[in-house]
Amino acid sequence: MPSHIFLQLGLWDDVVASNERAWAASRAWVARNKLPATENDFHSLTWLQYAYIQQGRYSAAKGLIDTLAVLFRGADFGSQFTDASLVGPDFTFRYRVASGDWSDTGLPSAGRQDDRHSPRAIGFTSTMLLEQAIAAAMKGDSDNARSLITRIQSRADSGLPGDYGATSYTSGLSVAKALVAKKAGDMTTAIDLLRAAGDLESKTSPQGPPFLPPALEMLGNVLLEAGKPQEAIAAFTKELELRRNRSESLLGLARARLASGDSKGGIDAYSKLLANWKRADADLPALAEAKGVVQGLSAR
Repeated sequence: MPSHIFLQLGLWDDVVASNERAWAASRAWVARNKLPATENDFHSLTWLQYAYIQQGRYSAAKGLIDTLAVLFRGADFGSQFTDASLVGPDFTFRYRVASGDWSDTGLPSAGRQDDRHSPRAIGFTSTMLLEQAIAAAMKGDSDNARSLITRIQSRADSGLPGDYGATSYTSGLSVAKALVAKKAGDMTTAIDLLRAAGDLESKTSPQGPPFLPPALEMLGNVLLEAGKPQEAIAAFTKELELRRNRSESLLGLARARLASGDSKGGIDAYSKLLANWKRADADLPALAEAKGVVQGLSAR
């Protein structure tokens, strides 16, 4: 799958082109063989949505959620289509986190998949619980977030099969707890939790789109909000070493550099973001922000 290489290098146009072709081929194969919609290749569609987000094409990323709704209308997921039954909530969560659009009051659900069927199913449904907790915290529903965190902690304490424990689970729990602490005004606890989660993530080698918001990126944003731009720069820089050319981290890095007084560095990060966003939705506030800063400071 060539997009594995493209994603590792942050070549978003290539990731999109590769996975648009793969998705089209999958749809054609399903139609030709008269298979149910649940047999489509949702791996390629997941990568496509992530790449759309990196291009600033949030409307296209949201459109894929609508595509899934149409595909799955009346579908019988049964117990064996783990990817199909959980991909819709995952897409919804990823779009909302990236766009900041929490207008829909619902939370991602784990669908009808019975998480006792396989290690893969347990991994997916466990991730959905983490997404629910983080979504609740981001929306300011701290009580619900705390309840979900308690439930997740119980699952973690009982052990998860295979690769579905350890780093990702611990990091995700810390992110959720940090968001609850931040909502309560406890920035110190939030920063400490995100530092710990970021330290864990920094020892990994990401292979694909992150299911959960990267802890180092979250740390950078919280540090910037706390008036610590130099520390925020370090967090964003480390995140960009793990996930090259990630647009959300470039935006945070640009803001942190400007806040630290580094105009040249800010222009550089904004310029890289604009290169990613050459096909971005025209109404993105951050797009106007980036263009305004680059044009304004470059003219001095």
